[in-house]
Amino acid sequence: MGTEVAIIVSFAISVLLFLSNFGLCGFVGSFLRSTLLGVFGVMGYLVPFLLFMGTCFYLSNRGNQKAVAKLVAVGEVLLALCGLSQLLMGGGQHLDWNLGDYYAQAGGGGFIGGILMLLLCGTVGTIGAVLILLVLLALGAVCITERSLVTSLNRAAEGRMSMRKKI
Repeated sequence: MGTEVAIIVSFAISVLLFLSNFGLCGFVGSFLRSTLLGVFGVMGYLVPFLLFMGTCFYLSNRGNQKAVAKLVAVGEVLLALCGLSQLLMGGGQHLDWNLGDYYAQAGGGGFIGGILMLLLCGTVGTIGAVLILLVLLALGAVCITERSLVTSLNRAAEGRMSMRKKI
């Protein structure tokens, strides 16, 4: 019974967050929207879905350490996507901005993307930041799917080579 309650509550919160993102829940929704988009930027639109799916996944796999590792990997991928969103859609690193400015922008990668930009771009530059974030995405994908990225790339290359031979 506790599992059902958790799923129903998670669904209700997720729907509230989703509708809030589109300004459909009054002043409370407006607050939730500004908070969600301020923290996660454009990735805030994914958070309601991830919250509900993550709750269901965790509850259906209680005690399974692989499931917990996959949920952590999803969180890591979300963080990497916030960083990439800030680079691609938020104008990258703004040298004259503080963290509150990234939050107030409520776009790009939000507060999280701003933190990543300050940390990564300040230490390894923009190209290094992109490389690190892409590696984090690849590692997250491998952890979530439990499939080797190298093996998948080799199969794709072999498929292209066999197509070339046929032509």
